[in-house]
Amino acid sequence: MAQPVVAQPMAAGYAPAVPMAPMGSSKWSTGFCDCCGPPGSVGMCCKAAFCPCLMYGDLVERLTSSETLCGGRKNDACLVYCGADYLPPIVGIPSLGFLFHWQARQSVRARYGIVEEPCCDCCVACFCSSCSFTQIHRELILRNAPAVVNGMAVPMQAYAPVGGAVPVAQPINQMH
Repeated sequence: MAQPVVAQPMAAGYAPAVPMAPMGSSKWSTGFCDCCGPPGSVGMCCKAAFCPCLMYGDLVERLTSSETLCGGRKNDACLVYCGADYLPPIVGIPSLGFLFHWQARQSVRARYGIVEEPCCDCCVACFCSSCSFTQIHRELILRNAPAVVNGMAVPMQAYAPVGGAVPVAQPINQMH
């Protein structure tokens, strides 16, 4: 008897189809300044404030490779963001980490048709990155965006099993 599919491997360079909502058709699920609010609370807020490269890696894990500048690999994204954020100031150039953050914010807004607020994405990424990182991450959690771990799509519920039960990952839809 055949075993059920627990997760479906993704081919190299494969980006699952993400339905796009009409731009401006929805709003963010949580407020911009709800940094310590659920889901995520204080832990996510501290991670965004003190370890933005790790927060970016978490975001990349939930976006397709075409929605990020780092190709959808968490560890690579952490290293690239860290280098872009911390190395340029050493040689007198402004930090470039906001470019990665800006692009991720635009991708999430495009995916869900979210209105650009409280101001343009570039300003938010440059001047309020911790609040924006937590808002983006909460949005992906609340909209149940799957994580892609080692080429396998894993639904968000798999990260927080209820009652100790081991959740089964659902196969992702294939593009035809």
